[in-house]
Amino acid sequence: LPVDFIRFLEKTAKDSNIEVKISLSSGFFQTAIKGSFPDFLRFLERLQSGQYLIDVQDLSVSSQEGIIVSASISLLVLAK
Repeated sequence: LPVDFIRFLEKTAKDSNIEVKISLSSGFFQTAIKGSFPDFLRFLERLQSGQYLIDVQDLSVSSQEGIIVSASISLLVLAK
């Protein structure tokens, strides 16, 4: 499941035009995301409507250079 979920995150990020770095820590997936605000929203919508049941444990977002956002999301995958 971890490898499939990582592939899903990478594909979703690519399709949303978002840069993503993924790591696994204490059973949670940690993601570092960077991209435009509209692309970031598209990424979140695709996560929500995806094939995995995800529990967002932590979310922090900051703006850089106006429209560019950086975000950190901690995810727990509950089911496929």
